[in-house]
Parts: sequence; C-alpha cells; structure tokens
Amino acid sequence: EVVQDFDGYKVNIRIYHDVFVPDNKRIGIYVHTSNVAVGSETVALPQLHYSYNTASHILSGIYLVPGDMIVDGLYAYKNATAPAVGDAVDATFLAKCTPVANLGEFNPTKPQSGTDKYFIVAAYQGKVAAVNATAIEVAA
Repeated sequence: EVVQDFDGYKVNIRIYHDVFVPDNKRIGIYVHTSNVAVGSETVALPQLHYSYNTASHILSGIYLVPGDMIVDGLYAYKNATAPAVGDAVDATFLAKCTPVANLGEFNPTKPQSGTDKYFIVAAYQGKVAAVNATAIEVAA
C-alpha cells in the first residue's frame, strides 16, 4: 500500500535534558555569574496607577505595570492598610470592597466622622494582583 499524501518522515527520538555541543563550538559558550547573594535581589511587585477626581469620584487613566497583566476585577478596598499582592479575594475581602465600574466610577459613602481610606485593587483568579501605593481618603 502506498501513502498518497506522504510529506515527511517519522523519527523516534528521546530528548535528554542536556546540551550537545560539538568540540569546535565549545569556545563560544560562556556563563555570566553575579556577585549578588541569592535572595538579596528585590523583585518589583505589580503596580496600579490612576488619577482620581475627588469632586466626581471618578477614577481615570487606570493602568497596570507591567502593562501586559490580565485582571478580572477592579475594587475599591476600604481598610486602613493596603492588602498584599497574593492575598485571597474571598467573601471576607469582598465585604470590604466596592466594585469599580468599567468607566472608573467609584462612589464611596462618606463616613459619619473622620476619614475612610480606600485602596484600588486589581484581582486575578481569586488573588490580589496589584494594589495602589497610597490610599484615597474620603472625609466626612
């Protein structure tokens, strides 16, 4: 029997996690090593930036760094301190939140006295993905 649509060969191989380098190419291999101790380098956490109009309570210019982050929720988190990146976005967390609408609308209720602090939080797959650095303060 002849296969009419033959367009290649079947090759059975095993791939080993190794590097095969011909002898005449070894001179081209180099390794960069650093004098920085393991664990001493800081990793930048994702950041959330925006502009906020206190009169209209509209968030605008919302963007994330890095810019290719995907999020599935944007919330105004009412608390004295910001949540940490990686914290769970569960029922307890959401009880302290006001969803931010698609157009950036954020309507906080004014406190009876004092000042409430809100942090804008981006969530992804049930975790805090990014949070702004400074709180939005809403005074009585």
